[in-house]
Amino acid sequence: MKIISNFLKMVILLVAVISMFLLTDNVKADTVVSEKYTYFGTNGTVYKMNKKNGSVNKVINLHSKTKYLSDVFAVKGNWIYMYGIVAKEEVWYRGIYRIKKDGSKYEILDKGYIYSPQMESKYIYYSKFDDATKAYRICKIKFNGKKQKYICNNVDASRYEIKIYKKRIYYYAADMNGVIYSVNLSGKKLKKSFSHDHLLGISDFYLYKNEIYLTAALNSDVNMYIRKQKLNSNKLSIVLTGNFISGYGDRIYYSNNYDKTDLYSYDISSKKIKKISLKKKTDTEKISNVIGGKKWIIVYTYSDSDYYNRVYIMKINGKKQRMFKSYMK
Repeated sequence: MKIISNFLKMVILLVAVISMFLLTDNVKADTVVSEKYTYFGTNGTVYKMNKKNGSVNKVINLHSKTKYLSDVFAVKGNWIYMYGIVAKEEVWYRGIYRIKKDGSKYEILDKGYIYSPQMESKYIYYSKFDDATKAYRICKIKFNGKKQKYICNNVDASRYEIKIYKKRIYYYAADMNGVIYSVNLSGKKLKKSFSHDHLLGISDFYLYKNEIYLTAALNSDVNMYIRKQKLNSNKLSIVLTGNFISGYGDRIYYSNNYDKTDLYSYDISSKKIKKISLKKKTDTEKISNVIGGKKWIIVYTYSDSDYYNRVYIMKINGKKQRMFKSYMK
């Protein structure tokens, strides 16, 4: 009986080990899929770009759900998480929604005046207008749309931008007073992470290696500068003359004018600046966003005069450039 008992123990242990390897392989396979592609949305369709060679494939068309897809902000498991304007049967609202990669299921997680969703740990964090307090507040919700609640009750958050960095949520106040606050993921332990009395206002910011990069003008100067400051420090320095667009890793994308009609990249490590010329861009096109990557980038533009939005794909140095999409707003 003892031999049989030992044999059963060995079988159970072997099954456990095999199961562990199978589960590990599944997790790795899912992680590889997420790391291999950059998912992005435009004009009601989701695409995926191969991060190595820049090739693009259509994942799913969402025109039956909405034609105003804005951003894919996360891909987790078999779900693609998106944020933007949902328009169906003449009903318009901003929403956070998700759809399975095969298109078999579509879910609206939350809707309202919603901005800047970020996925962290077990929740999606975002800025949402609260009808009860008549102010924008930071909100969190589970990946499946459950357990939605407001956090950070004591400060009116801006609707424009929140960022999560090292398990803290950073945002600037709605009064645009040159202060960036941070709280933990529970909305507690509020502190001023950046403050400058003479800034006219902060339009955007980026966190990298315990430094904060932001676009702001001083009271005495109407020019736009990208400035940096170490977190919890008071030493502010000018890095670039221009208007911040986006950041990825050690690279900042910006324009050297207020209207964002041109595009530059700045390598934080080497401090090298590179102008990226969009070959097919018209004089009226303005750059609205850059989705960064190690080898390839996706550039979004818009034009107020001809009412076109365009999407360009190219290497980070601007080479192998092509206009991917052009469509009416």
